Amino acid sequence: MKVLIYGIFDQYHLGASYERGFQALGHEVVRLDVHEMSHHLHPWIRSRVGYRLAIDSLAARRAGSRGWNQRFVEAVRTSAPDVAFLLNGEMLMPEALREAGRYAKVALFHADNPFERFPARRPEFLKAPREVDVYFVWSRRLLGVAEELGARNSRLLPFGWDPGIHPAGTLSSAPEHELVFIGNWDREREAWLEPLARRFSLKIWGSDLWAKRTQRSSALRRCWQGDLLHGRESADVMRSSKIVLNLVRAQNLPDGVNMRTCEVPGAGGFALSNRTSGAQELFSEGTAGAYFADPGECQARVEHYLRHDDERVSIASEAHAIVDRTLRYTHLAQQVLDGALGNSTARSAEGALA
Repeated sequence: MKVLIYGIFDQYHLGASYERGFQALGHEVVRLDVHEMSHHLHPWIRSRVGYRLAIDSLAARRAGSRGWNQRFVEAVRTSAPDVAFLLNGEMLMPEALREAGRYAKVALFHADNPFERFPARRPEFLKAPREVDVYFVWSRRLLGVAEELGARNSRLLPFGWDPGIHPAGTLSSAPEHELVFIGNWDREREAWLEPLARRFSLKIWGSDLWAKRTQRSSALRRCWQGDLLHGRESADVMRSSKIVLNLVRAQNLPDGVNMRTCEVPGAGGFALSNRTSGAQELFSEGTAGAYFADPGECQARVEHYLRHDDERVSIASEAHAIVDRTLRYTHLAQQVLDGALGNSTARSAEGALA
């Protein structure tokens, strides 16, 4: 089977993870790399000013992306895939999605919150659900929004674990770090982490904004260890820490998950996360997941798990087993094919999902 993927294929992006997932299932992958399509946008919309001015205008974005959409439709037509799998679908106009549907089944997964007033929202995202064969999103609540917008077929698709990025391992028996956070600065995260930094030995890896944007008196400045960690380095820190904090951003609340939800247990670490129904659906609380609802409970949960090593090890082990069994990108790639083709796809000969 042939699958066209529209997305970003840099090492740590979903395009690369899904490409490996489809290939592991034995399918041919055609890349349509959005980074390599920028010259198809009109020059005015490629400029920072033009892009920002057009960010909320469907008419302006349509006018500036005609060449981009023509390139997209032509790529689908000429490659003739069985499925065109679109990641986010930024700059793809509804008429281009309809036209692409003449040549392939079109599946779209949006990794952010595409409908509500968050930074990732774009006007074309509000039109996309009704124009594709299957619309995937990571939140049951947002599934309902997609259906209200006319989605013909909407399905839940979680994030997953890519061992090619975060290799598996076991939780260290002699942890080097007590409490860690791997992620970039914003005001909300600063508010969550400040009381933890004053009470526990917290270490942060992220951009230098942790040293520049935090309050001058902030305890977080001494917690900052350096640039954001990726891949194997990130996995090593996750496994050598007692607790990895996963602060789910507002756009993923109240019922969602994020990429870290599966990356930490995939690597073998112990994650302490915001309590959401989506996370609890994947990782049962107390058995395979550990959660908090507010800053007070977060501090209490940190203190509890720092003192209960057996619980941490058991939860991390069970969470890893779940991710390994059901949430690799081979599993998610198969869900995409099943959704696009009506559950009638052939499994790979090697049984990659076993």
